[in-house]
Formats: sequence, C-alpha cells, structure tokens
Amino acid sequence: MKMPMQTGEIKNIDQALVAFFEEAAQRNAALMIRLKAEQCFDLSDIRWRFTLPDLYHFLQQGDEVFEAIDYKTFRKIVFSSPVNQRVTPYGAEIEIADNLYNVDLSTYALVWAAKD
Repeated sequence: MKMPMQTGEIKNIDQALVAFFEEAAQRNAALMIRLKAEQCFDLSDIRWRFTLPDLYHFLQQGDEVFEAIDYKTFRKIVFSSPVNQRVTPYGAEIEIADNLYNVDLSTYALVWAAKD
C-alpha cells in the first residue's frame, strides 16, 4: 500500500512537470526526438498533441520522480500546476485540442506561436 504523498514530494513532482514543459516549449532537441518516437503523440512544427494518460506513461518511463505517483495524483498535479504561465515566455501555450468532455479522453496540445 502506498503511503500518502507529502507536500514536499508533490512540490518536487510539480517542479519536474513544469521543467519538462519548459523544455518542450523551448523545443529541446533531445526531448523532441523522444516525443516524435512515441506513436501515441502527434508532433509537428506547430504543436505537440497528447492525452493525459499517454503523458503520464511517457513521464513514468523517463523520470524517476514520476514513477512514485499514481495516475490520479498525476492528473491532480497537472491541473494545479502553473505550466501554462511557465511556457508562455517561450512563445507556447497549452490548449485543449479535442474536447471530449472527459479529461482522460480529451487531447491537449502544446502549441508554439508562429514565428514572424
């Protein structure tokens, strides 16, 4: 049985999530290669589309911080984190790409602003 997460652990996960999205917003080359290799993701020059369950599984494979949490906790952290505010300075934003009125089924996208 898993012990309830402590505030410090949740903060570490939140920081790791924000750092991950900041890297994605900056189009970190190594991360873009990993995202493109995942069949569950749709990555193009203008956006990266994902579902929350797919993002959860991807992050669990690549970062031990995420291995310790269950999906329900992950989802709660995603919706309470300042990800959108933190990616905006990099010319990106998170939006709902396909709203199926269920957070687990809907598709989200990190969209990069068009370069002038």
